[in-house]
Amino acid sequence: MFVVQTEERNINTHQLTTIRKTLAEIDALGKLLPDGTLVVDGQVNAVVYFRAGYAPGDYDSESEWRARHLIEQSSAIKCPSIAYHLAGTKKVQQELAKPNVLERFLDSEDDISKLRKCFAGLWSLDESDVIKDAIQRPELYVMKPQREGGGNNIYGDDVKESLQKLQKEGSGNEAAYILMQEFFLLCLKQS
Repeated sequence: MFVVQTEERNINTHQLTTIRKTLAEIDALGKLLPDGTLVVDGQVNAVVYFRAGYAPGDYDSESEWRARHLIEQSSAIKCPSIAYHLAGTKKVQQELAKPNVLERFLDSEDDISKLRKCFAGLWSLDESDVIKDAIQRPELYVMKPQREGGGNNIYGDDVKESLQKLQKEGSGNEAAYILMQEFFLLCLKQS
């Protein structure tokens, strides 16, 4: 079963029989059998693939949360499971990068040091010094929404404009974004 948004446009099924339901439809039509089998609209579901459920707007009501809980309780293979889904969010990545957090999960200082070398800088938009620097030097940052994929990232001068717009609006939408240190790839010539 594909979990989709109401207006899903990507419907290529690769010639496989698939079920496509929104979280609200899963809440209304889904149930768990005593053995953990997920049944939606009378059909057993062995695999649940999330094409939706990544953005806060995908959980507009308790209905969507109930559906996600039902799916997670089931024995169906989830792609991704809630654990992997959360690990992929920018906010969780940001929290894991904070001092003394990895130490809660790993014992080896060597492993912790190696892992930290893989982290880019990640900051919430409530850190005024970082925002000030990002406005002055936007080329050093990427502004990332709490969404899946990179198609919604903001780069370069657009970072500056977006930050200034958010500050001016004062709408509280800052929590929907993080700032990440921009990666600069090293180009090597083959000899």
